[in-house]
Amino acid sequence: MKTGITLDLLAMALSGPVVHALPSERALPGNTSEHDIKLSLIETGATMSEQTLKCGLVSEKELQQTRARHRKNMPGQLGFSVAEYDSIYTKALTGFQQRWSAMNAQQREQERQQIHMLNKSSR
Repeated sequence: MKTGITLDLLAMALSGPVVHALPSERALPGNTSEHDIKLSLIETGATMSEQTLKCGLVSEKELQQTRARHRKNMPGQLGFSVAEYDSIYTKALTGFQQRWSAMNAQQREQERQQIHMLNKSSR
């Protein structure tokens, strides 16, 4: 499956209804240091990548390809070592997986609907 997940979708998610998906308080308005923004980009990327998988917008293979591409390019672009990037990404991914596991079926379905709506509106 191909997805229309773009930076527009990421921007909508950061300002829209998917607030519980955000990995940390750094993603909230008002704290805009460059370092915090860079951390939030990695965290939000990890979270949204996993959401697109859980919500059926990408396959496991597509997700792994995207992760590998991001892992290759993002650390240097954002000024982090690969080890720092991996640590930030893994922590955010673990947090999302814990939140997802804690959701009941209705909450997961609402999450899927929101992600599908965001995906459609980003095209």
